[in-house]
Amino acid sequence: MEFPAASAHREHIPWLRLLLAVFLLTFWIPATSARFAIASTSAVEGQDVILHLRNTPPNVKGFIWYRGIETKYYNLIGTLAWQFSRYLTGPEYSGREKINLDGSLIIRNVTVQDLGIYVVAAVLPKSRRVIGFGRLNVYRPLSVPTLLASNTTVTENEDSVVMTCHTDESSINWLFNAMSLRLRERMKLSEDHRTLTIEPVMREDAGNYQCKVSNPVSATERYYSVYLTGTEYSGRVEINLDGSLVIRNVNVWDRGIYMVVAILPNSRKEIGFGWLKVYPILGCRSAFQHLVLNESPKVIGTQVFLLSFWIPPTTARFEIVMTSALEGQDVILRTKNRPPGVSGFVWYRGIEMNYYTLIASLALHSRRSLRGPEYSGRETVNLDGSLTIRKVNVWDLGIYIVVAVLHNSQKEIGFGRLNVYRPVSVPILLASNTTVTENEDAVVMTCYTDESSTNWLFNATRLRLRERMKLSQDHRTLTIDPVRREDAGNYQCKVSNPVSSTESAPVELYVKY
Repeated sequence: MEFPAASAHREHIPWLRLLLAVFLLTFWIPATSARFAIASTSAVEGQDVILHLRNTPPNVKGFIWYRGIETKYYNLIGTLAWQFSRYLTGPEYSGREKINLDGSLIIRNVTVQDLGIYVVAAVLPKSRRVIGFGRLNVYRPLSVPTLLASNTTVTENEDSVVMTCHTDESSINWLFNAMSLRLRERMKLSEDHRTLTIEPVMREDAGNYQCKVSNPVSATERYYSVYLTGTEYSGRVEINLDGSLVIRNVNVWDRGIYMVVAILPNSRKEIGFGWLKVYPILGCRSAFQHLVLNESPKVIGTQVFLLSFWIPPTTARFEIVMTSALEGQDVILRTKNRPPGVSGFVWYRGIEMNYYTLIASLALHSRRSLRGPEYSGRETVNLDGSLTIRKVNVWDLGIYIVVAVLHNSQKEIGFGRLNVYRPVSVPILLASNTTVTENEDAVVMTCYTDESSTNWLFNATRLRLRERMKLSQDHRTLTIDPVRREDAGNYQCKVSNPVSSTESAPVELYVKY
């Protein structure tokens, strides 16, 4: 048996010629009915993972592992030859990988750089090889989302409420009184599920709302997994018996979002957020400030009501328009419902308003702009209060805050989100078989992509699932069992994000009958 690293030093037939030929549209078809494959695996960054094999053929003499969809030397991780008891490594070996005797691959301390498609070649007698594909998904640990409401004290049949879940995760669900929210006809979710609007509000809407974010390996809710420590104690704070917090001699370092946890019976907890606003530019007094959350949780029987959040002083909420862009584009973060009498604007990156998150400020009267630590040389605060960011990248995505400074020394604060996406890469569609017999065979098609939104096309139109067709939970795998003559045709998978989309090359399915 010849392995890549061994044959590279000899003048025999190059090992690349011995790889199984793979044709552009038909792809490799397994020799057995049960497909040899790598079990797709999901992990949290920092974990050790094992990429297991399924349906390993008999009489295997060794294994060759690659990172990526090509079986080239530059993609080689390592080889294991049973006959010689030798383990050789390639350019993609990072020191964290190990091939086990059963052919599985261990990767220690995985990072997001490890995610993607992997290929394993099982080396058989007579220099034959069987190739399997699989995917490793690596996720960063979830951050606790922030839930903000436009108002939490409303009048039935008169007012509306808008709740916004600020998070970097794409999978968002809403809870009402700790159970999955059932949308009523008066409720509307935004396309990305980050914003819940109730209009008008009725008495049955009163209660506790949460947003829950998740990825395939973990989940967290708005206020779970919050740990409070004493590291932020400055010697100037005191908690009163009514739950309020006294801060003596406040300064600009004290401003930002504060959180309070109310501990209830049965180990239940309620969390509230509030703003402390300190503006040295406008001469804010710093002798004594008293920060109070609007109300403590009220328990009526078993019903727990939502803590009050910061409530904007106007009916139409001042905010930043949520914006999506492709990496490399110039974007403008616009504001809406700007209050009258504005004398200037201050922009921050993130959910805190402090010096370290300051991008820039603009005084309209003097048209003087000041820059902060978050200024990268690509941002401009415009006269209408919008923020221009040139050549955005994925590091620019997240929550932004704009402060509208009014002539009467008041301020209004708006939140918004910038989503930045990389251009969508063309997905790769592989089929277990492309020539099948009607009512006897089954076919499995797998769409390899890094995108989360996957749709299927049949003869260039949207695929209508029949009762014999089944999609996996992530929509990346389509199974047809059994195949019938009406299933013959061209299949494609289409992947997209909010700003771009692309399709795979077609795979043509032939049905014999």
